[in-house]
Amino acid sequence: MTSVRITHVSDTYLPLLGGIEAQVSRLAGQQAAAGHEVEVITTTPATPGAHGVSTTVRDGVTVHRIAARVPGGWPIHPRSTAHVTARLRAAIARGERPDVVHLHMGVLAPTAQAALRPVTRLGLPAVLTVHSVWGAAWRLFAAADAVGRWSRLPVRWSAVSELTAEPLRRLVGPGAGGGVADVAILPNGLDLDAWRVPRTERAARPEGSAVHVVSAARFAPRKRMLPLLTAAADAVSRLPAGALFVTLAGDGPERAAARRFVAEHGLRDVVSFPGGSPAPSSSGSTRAPTSSPRPPSPRRSASPRSRHRPRG
Repeated sequence: MTSVRITHVSDTYLPLLGGIEAQVSRLAGQQAAAGHEVEVITTTPATPGAHGVSTTVRDGVTVHRIAARVPGGWPIHPRSTAHVTARLRAAIARGERPDVVHLHMGVLAPTAQAALRPVTRLGLPAVLTVHSVWGAAWRLFAAADAVGRWSRLPVRWSAVSELTAEPLRRLVGPGAGGGVADVAILPNGLDLDAWRVPRTERAARPEGSAVHVVSAARFAPRKRMLPLLTAAADAVSRLPAGALFVTLAGDGPERAAARRFVAEHGLRDVVSFPGGSPAPSSSGSTRAPTSSPRPPSPRRSASPRSRHRPRG
């Protein structure tokens, strides 16, 4: 197999924990393990509060960080476009021209979006993947496109699901012959082998014979972890004692509120909070779950969910 030079550009990356961060990290790791030369350029600092430019190599993946001190800790850098361009120019000058630049976008991704034009001007093949449901925010992208015309750049457009692809198709316009815009569906990957654990009979499990419900997600409002807890509390009130056990793995701004809810509703013996952990190490929390639920929501999720799958 011929080795390929791949550069990922993502505003968010580990150690932040979320869908984009986890998927880009795993994708880069799998590519490096397959023998490719992989680099990630990100504006996420290595540790909270860190700033400046740094480069590290871990598990064969070179991670180049451009971090600034920004109120609220957002992974944003005012000169990130210049840094990305300079990094790519330096690689070309060394004779290490990337074979492809893969840019990753959520809702807030100024670095990836601003890097599109300089990447294409350098003549580098570019792929852009939308990972998040834009919702009403697609109008902001449309306004930006009306000025910058970035949707007309020579880029291979993709999204993680039909739901995330739909607003992107509106922007990039009709495909050849006036048909549907050519936006590829690139689902989030999952290494099933990394998530498999030995079967444990119910009698030998810490929760005993209880139905074990597991969810892994960021504790953020749009992930609806608090409504999931409300549903769990309702289920507990209707079931015999010891019939249900719930594990909610993850971290985020609503985790403290979730803990308060559990305490106020007397669910400390029912609900476990193991914390956040990059997958697949969190698979230990999902040992032999009976159910892996989707939090109640009036809206569809960004990408399909499957059993033993970490929630982004």
